[in-house]
Amino acid sequence: MNNKDIIIDEIRRVVNLLGREDITRNEFLENTQIVSVRDLENTFGGWSDAFLAAGFKPIRWHSISNEDLFKEYSKLLKLLGHYPLGVNGYKEISNNSKYRGGVYKKRFSGGLKQFAREYLKWLKTNSNEKVDVTIKPEPLKIDVHDELVITDTISIEGPKSKNRFYYGNAAEYLVVSELLFRGYNAQKLPVDEGLDVFAVKNKELYLLQVKHSDYEKPSESRSIQITISSLERNKGLNVFYILVLSRKQPSQRDFLILPYSKIDELIKIGAIKQESKAQHISFKVLHKNPNDAFIGEYKERCDVSRYLNAWDVLL
Repeated sequence: MNNKDIIIDEIRRVVNLLGREDITRNEFLENTQIVSVRDLENTFGGWSDAFLAAGFKPIRWHSISNEDLFKEYSKLLKLLGHYPLGVNGYKEISNNSKYRGGVYKKRFSGGLKQFAREYLKWLKTNSNEKVDVTIKPEPLKIDVHDELVITDTISIEGPKSKNRFYYGNAAEYLVVSELLFRGYNAQKLPVDEGLDVFAVKNKELYLLQVKHSDYEKPSESRSIQITISSLERNKGLNVFYILVLSRKQPSQRDFLILPYSKIDELIKIGAIKQESKAQHISFKVLHKNPNDAFIGEYKERCDVSRYLNAWDVLL
């Protein structure tokens, strides 16, 4: 058997192994131990000609219509049971779809999150397409060594930082749980880019940033901060800020659910102060009684009681 036949048989084997006919040169090389880049170049002149010789036609990604991608994405959601996002989502797509993760990621500016938004817009106008996604919870992956918690993205230094890490994660999982009980398909986002939770209900997409705060006084929360950069990024999107407010007893928690438009309004009227060179806005939640809430000061314009434990705000 000559080199051409060996390479062709090996390409066919890898295509069969991966279950897709759109494999890349890198994917091929990662799954073969007998063919090198030099072999491809010396025998065929390069990957494209070798792939054609094996009987496969390279797919031109720009020629795949949005319609075909969205339909394939529907099949993927039914298989996975959740929206594939972040690095893990990229791998899940590549491993389970006939198109690579990069095709979805590069289709719209904004990556896989933006693809999911565009998909939901398409879904509204295609009533025949039904996706019943069942959430498959994934455990929080934390390695513990000598009572030190180590994560890939957060450095823990001292008990206060550790508590902030625990409370922040707990608040996000708490919000996901509340949404699931209310019939939302909700999951934590794998990468924090100013948004923490991704939720879908009735073909509507909701993007949520979760903040945790407890009370310094019975009527006043600790300071809550939101970065200016995340506010700018989230402008115009269906974004909500959910403030998880913990009282003295762990079972006593409130959820203040503020749409982006309300935060923006509070900044414009001066209830939330925004310094010209500051990197974040900072404010406190005030209470006269357990059933009301004010931002910054006890004035009618600062009254956000309407949004206290008001999950219907999302609808």
